[in-house]
Amino acid sequence: MLRPITSYEVPLLVRALVALSRALNRLLGMDCYSPPVNEPPETIVQEWLQLLRRRRFRFNLRPLAEIQTLAWLVVLWLVVYGMVALMASGGSDGDDGAVVAPAVHWQDQHSWHEQQEQQQQQQQQWNVVGVRGV
Repeated sequence: MLRPITSYEVPLLVRALVALSRALNRLLGMDCYSPPVNEPPETIVQEWLQLLRRRRFRFNLRPLAEIQTLAWLVVLWLVVYGMVALMASGGSDGDDGAVVAPAVHWQDQHSWHEQQEQQQQQQQQWNVVGVRGV
Protein backbone atom coordinates (compact mmCIF):
# COMPACT_ATOMS: atom_id res chain seq x y z
CA MET A 1 0.00 0.00 0.00
CA LEU A 2 2.87 2.35 0.76
CA ARG A 3 4.91 2.63 -2.41
CA PRO A 4 5.57 5.47 -4.85
CA ILE A 5 2.79 6.40 -7.26
CA THR A 6 3.47 4.86 -10.66
CA SER A 7 2.74 6.20 -14.13
CA TYR A 8 -0.18 3.81 -14.64
CA GLU A 9 -2.08 5.07 -11.57
CA VAL A 10 -4.23 8.15 -11.03
CA PRO A 11 -2.38 10.07 -8.27
CA LEU A 12 -5.41 11.76 -6.70
CA LEU A 13 -7.32 8.50 -6.65
CA VAL A 14 -4.33 6.63 -5.16
CA ARG A 15 -4.14 9.05 -2.24
CA ALA A 16 -7.89 8.86 -1.62
CA LEU A 17 -8.04 5.05 -1.82
CA VAL A 18 -5.00 4.58 0.45
CA ALA A 19 -6.62 6.88 3.03
CA LEU A 20 -9.91 4.98 2.69
CA SER A 21 -8.09 1.64 3.08
CA ARG A 22 -6.36 2.85 6.23
CA ALA A 23 -9.64 4.11 7.69
CA LEU A 24 -11.43 0.84 6.86
CA ASN A 25 -8.66 -1.25 8.41
CA ARG A 26 -8.67 0.94 11.52
CA LEU A 27 -12.47 0.79 11.77
CA LEU A 28 -12.58 -3.01 11.52
CA GLY A 29 -9.57 -3.53 13.77
CA MET A 30 -7.38 -4.93 11.01
CA ASP A 31 -4.53 -2.49 11.61
CA CYS A 32 -3.13 -4.36 14.59
CA TYR A 33 -2.98 -7.97 15.66
CA SER A 34 -5.35 -8.82 18.47
CA PRO A 35 -4.86 -11.95 20.58
CA PRO A 36 -7.55 -14.62 20.31
CA VAL A 37 -10.63 -13.96 22.39
CA ASN A 38 -12.06 -16.73 24.56
CA GLU A 39 -15.64 -15.61 23.93
CA PRO A 40 -17.37 -17.14 20.92
CA PRO A 41 -18.57 -14.70 18.26
CA GLU A 42 -22.25 -13.75 18.40
CA THR A 43 -22.79 -13.24 14.68
CA ILE A 44 -21.34 -14.57 11.46
CA VAL A 45 -19.82 -11.13 10.76
CA GLN A 46 -17.89 -11.23 14.04
CA GLU A 47 -16.72 -14.74 13.21
CA TRP A 48 -15.41 -13.61 9.81
CA LEU A 49 -13.69 -10.59 11.33
CA GLN A 50 -11.97 -12.82 13.91
CA LEU A 51 -10.78 -15.13 11.16
CA LEU A 52 -9.48 -12.23 9.08
CA ARG A 53 -7.68 -10.71 12.07
CA ARG A 54 -6.02 -14.03 12.92
CA ARG A 55 -4.75 -14.27 9.36
CA ARG A 56 -3.64 -10.60 9.51
CA PHE A 57 -5.77 -9.65 6.51
CA ARG A 58 -5.81 -5.99 5.47
CA PHE A 59 -8.01 -4.17 2.97
CA ASN A 60 -6.12 -2.54 0.11
CA LEU A 61 -8.20 -0.52 -2.35
CA ARG A 62 -5.20 0.90 -4.21
CA PRO A 63 -5.51 -1.45 -7.25
CA LEU A 64 -8.75 0.38 -8.08
CA ALA A 65 -6.67 3.48 -8.90
CA GLU A 66 -4.89 1.82 -11.84
CA ILE A 67 -5.90 3.15 -15.24
CA GLN A 68 -6.40 -0.35 -16.70
CA THR A 69 -8.67 -1.32 -13.80
CA LEU A 70 -10.67 1.87 -14.24
CA ALA A 71 -11.06 1.13 -17.96
CA TRP A 72 -12.33 -2.39 -17.21
CA LEU A 73 -14.77 -1.02 -14.64
CA VAL A 74 -16.14 1.43 -17.23
CA VAL A 75 -16.55 -1.40 -19.76
CA LEU A 76 -18.27 -3.56 -17.14
CA TRP A 77 -20.59 -0.69 -16.21
CA LEU A 78 -21.52 -0.12 -19.88
CA VAL A 79 -22.26 -3.82 -20.41
CA VAL A 80 -24.42 -4.06 -17.29
CA TYR A 81 -26.18 -0.78 -18.12
CA GLY A 82 -26.86 -1.99 -21.67
CA MET A 83 -28.24 -5.31 -20.47
CA VAL A 84 -30.52 -3.63 -17.93
CA ALA A 85 -31.74 -1.17 -20.56
CA LEU A 86 -32.36 -4.04 -22.99
CA MET A 87 -34.32 -6.01 -20.40
CA ALA A 88 -36.32 -2.93 -19.40
CA SER A 89 -37.33 -2.28 -22.99
CA GLY A 90 -38.66 -5.80 -23.42
CA GLY A 91 -35.70 -7.16 -25.32
CA SER A 92 -37.01 -6.28 -28.78
CA ASP A 93 -37.82 -3.04 -30.52
CA GLY A 94 -40.09 -4.72 -33.06
CA ASP A 95 -37.75 -4.41 -36.05
CA ASP A 96 -37.35 -8.18 -36.42
CA GLY A 97 -40.77 -8.52 -38.08
CA ALA A 98 -42.16 -10.93 -35.52
CA VAL A 99 -45.79 -10.38 -34.61
CA VAL A 100 -46.55 -11.22 -31.04
CA ALA A 101 -50.21 -11.42 -30.12
CA PRO A 102 -51.03 -10.87 -26.48
CA ALA A 103 -52.68 -13.81 -24.78
CA VAL A 104 -55.99 -12.32 -23.61
CA HIS A 105 -58.64 -14.44 -22.02
CA TRP A 106 -62.22 -13.62 -23.11
CA GLN A 107 -63.17 -12.59 -19.55
CA ASP A 108 -60.22 -10.21 -19.39
CA GLN A 109 -61.24 -8.79 -22.73
CA HIS A 110 -64.83 -8.36 -21.49
CA SER A 111 -63.69 -6.49 -18.36
CA TRP A 112 -61.45 -4.33 -20.53
CA HIS A 113 -64.45 -3.35 -22.67
CA GLU A 114 -66.42 -2.51 -19.50
CA GLN A 115 -63.58 -0.30 -18.29
CA GLN A 116 -63.47 1.47 -21.64
CA GLU A 117 -67.22 2.09 -21.55
CA GLN A 118 -66.98 3.46 -18.00
CA GLN A 119 -64.19 5.80 -19.00
CA GLN A 120 -66.22 7.04 -22.00
CA GLN A 121 -69.25 7.65 -19.77
CA GLN A 122 -67.15 9.59 -17.26
CA GLN A 123 -65.64 11.63 -20.06
CA GLN A 124 -69.11 12.44 -21.44
CA GLN A 125 -70.27 13.49 -17.95
CA TRP A 126 -67.26 15.79 -17.60
CA ASN A 127 -67.97 17.26 -21.03
CA VAL A 128 -71.58 17.98 -20.03
CA VAL A 129 -70.47 19.56 -16.74
CA GLY A 130 -67.90 21.62 -18.63
CA VAL A 131 -70.53 22.91 -21.06
CA ARG A 132 -72.93 23.85 -18.21
CA GLY A 133 -70.18 25.63 -16.32
CA VAL A 134 -69.51 28.06 -19.22
